[in-house]
Amino acid sequence: LKCCFLSDVLVCPVRNVKRLTELSHTETSDLFITAKRIQTMLEDYYKATSSTVCVQDGPEAGQTVSHVHVHILPRKKNDFGSDPDNIYRELADHDKIGKKRFRNKEEMQNEANVYRCLLVNGEAE
Repeated sequence: LKCCFLSDVLVCPVRNVKRLTELSHTETSDLFITAKRIQTMLEDYYKATSSTVCVQDGPEAGQTVSHVHVHILPRKKNDFGSDPDNIYRELADHDKIGKKRFRNKEEMQNEANVYRCLLVNGEAE
């Protein structure tokens, strides 16, 4: 999985399923309650004013990894130019070879450690 940019977080259910409709009601609730908690944490940490929260559910919707996941992208004014919908072009192209340098495992682990501390300290309730 290759996130779009530093603050892009993917939230996945514990059980590996391809499509959102394969989750039970309890799993769906857990997934989106977790997504809301992560969204709050990211907006606070990055001083964001909005978020793009999306699920690309199936290949025709742009899903490139066959495991359901929620993208959470904290947003600020003009972060993708004057059109906020430019994010969808970035989502479609972000994992193409040569597009940009991807973060290595250590960088992503460091980011995860910061988020873990924020969550444990109760700053994302």
